[in-house]
Amino acid sequence: MTAMAGGDAVKAGWQGAVTGLVSGLTFGALANFSPSFIPEDPLIVRYISKAIAAGTTFSLTAGAGALSNDILDDGIINMNKSSYEKEIIFAASIGIGTSIGYSINDYLSWNRYGPNKKISILNGEFGVDNIKYKKECIDYGEYNWGERVISLGDNGLMNHAIAKTSAAHELSHYSDYLSGMKLEDFSDLNTTEIKAHLLDMSISDNYNLPVRYWGESRLNLINAYSYSGYIPQTCGPSLYWYNLFY
Repeated sequence: MTAMAGGDAVKAGWQGAVTGLVSGLTFGALANFSPSFIPEDPLIVRYISKAIAAGTTFSLTAGAGALSNDILDDGIINMNKSSYEKEIIFAASIGIGTSIGYSINDYLSWNRYGPNKKISILNGEFGVDNIKYKKECIDYGEYNWGERVISLGDNGLMNHAIAKTSAAHELSHYSDYLSGMKLEDFSDLNTTEIKAHLLDMSISDNYNLPVRYWGESRLNLINAYSYSGYIPQTCGPSLYWYNLFY
């Protein structure tokens, strides 16, 4: 009897591990392809799209986990259609509800403000006064070495996570200026950009940065600056979560 109980415990252990792996891989794959947006997209469109993506991701993750657990139990599908539907619908409602909660927080803490108020928030958070709004800036941000001014455009202000990361990236250039870097040749530019992109990746989890932006920094390092050194291993599960909700 004891041996049977022990065997059941082992089976339950590896069955749970495999089910967890299937669910995790399903969630990560779906979250990785969650919708991305541009500043011109209306907020309501962004929020509805994210809620749909979250509901779909949660429901398919729950379905994949339930199916794998069912099959691993005795090699056949035992759960009826109604049971699967209940799990999937419940998971979808959790995903949609979570997304709505994140969207409400996003609106109240960030997106209800205009660009100048957002810039004021960033200056306060970083304890500086040289972050400015520049509508013409089509990248996330830029740093003017002559005027020592950091500019963020609408792309860089699209949500709080992107804004903080963009500001930190450009402030890294300002820090290099203060340390004496003058950008007298191309190697200086390469050095300061590599440092800034490595910083982006290092702080990504602290600033709730979605995984797609972590990937952008990695590709920039490799393709634009021929970087072949150490890449911060900060692309964990949380960044896929942020991809879905931020």
